Amino acid sequence: MSAEHLTITLGEHEVELLCSYTPGEPAQLLGPPERCHEGSPEELEVESAHLLVSVTDDLSPSPRAQRTVRVNINELVTKLSGWDAIQDLAWEAIRRIQSEQPDSPDQPD
Repeated sequence: MSAEHLTITLGEHEVELLCSYTPGEPAQLLGPPERCHEGSPEELEVESAHLLVSVTDDLSPSPRAQRTVRVNINELVTKLSGWDAIQDLAWEAIRRIQSEQPDSPDQPD
């Protein structure tokens, strides 16, 4: 599994997710028996969620200096029973990223 940082939108707010993603592998059903296998499904596990909040730093010497603060919302999501919804949004983000990637070039036979 690889660690992925995904940013999703919840209403008007951005939430950064730390996920573990495994792309899966298609089944190989033709050919010699030693090369055949059932394949595996892709997997996605959301490990944490952070609300991204833009704040103005009044103590900064530059006017209107803003910075982004990450607020851990794991406990809130758990209390609201929202992990299934977060997981669905993470899958949407993965699908969007996959659709934006160029197709791989044809492999020689």
